[in-house]
Amino acid sequence: MKKIKLNWATGLIIAMVLFIGFIMTMVVTMMNSSNDHDLVTEDYYKKELEYQEIIDQKERAQQLDDQIKIALDDQGILITYPASIRNQIKKGKVAFYRPSKKALDFDVNVNTDTGVQRIGKDLLPSGKWEMTLSFELDGEKYLMQKNFNL
Repeated sequence: MKKIKLNWATGLIIAMVLFIGFIMTMVVTMMNSSNDHDLVTEDYYKKELEYQEIIDQKERAQQLDDQIKIALDDQGILITYPASIRNQIKKGKVAFYRPSKKALDFDVNVNTDTGVQRIGKDLLPSGKWEMTLSFELDGEKYLMQKNFNL
């Protein structure tokens, strides 16, 4: 039986072929994966231009005398509207954004009737969530954001 002799050039070529094969396998695997690669938003550039307005809305919300409280508990999310402003909020929306899966995103209308609004855990599968509370008060728009993990 003849012994195969490997010199440094043959070893280098074998290593390069194996490395290229590994990289190609990874590329094909990633391209064929069933993961849905969602954009953060569909109209990203339009949202970027409106960002200054969002900053102003956040600042207005922070300057409120009585702050809206957002708390996470065992049953879900509890939003408490202070008595001084809850009857003045005419319309608003609580938006939930799930970065990992667009299909789980949803909105809920603001409900200030009792001063407390609960979003149950049954609507929020475990994982990372970004919540945005937007509302109008005396003709001005306000915005609050909170990120949390369940």
